[in-house]
Amino acid sequence: MKQKKHLRNKFSFTSTDIDFFVSILLESADRKYNPKGKLSGVCRDPNDADDDIILLCAAETKSEFLVTGDNDLLILKKYQGTKIISPREFELLFND
Repeated sequence: MKQKKHLRNKFSFTSTDIDFFVSILLESADRKYNPKGKLSGVCRDPNDADDDIILLCAAETKSEFLVTGDNDLLILKKYQGTKIISPREFELLFND
């Protein structure tokens, strides 16, 4: 899985840590969403169609936040009502 390799390389997570975090995400996710519309050319990287699909999913599901470390998404700051923030910014929302 490409994402696991990325977490291991970027954050030095162990396989056990990654499996733990993935299990929490899978437990909290109630379904897989397949976007109905089409979107292209919104993100600054025209070669990364995945970013536009993520934005489309967030817009169609009326997500309040899109939490990402991807600078091509973060630079947008907001897309159709969805605030695009870093994991650190999201964490700070819960600090008292």
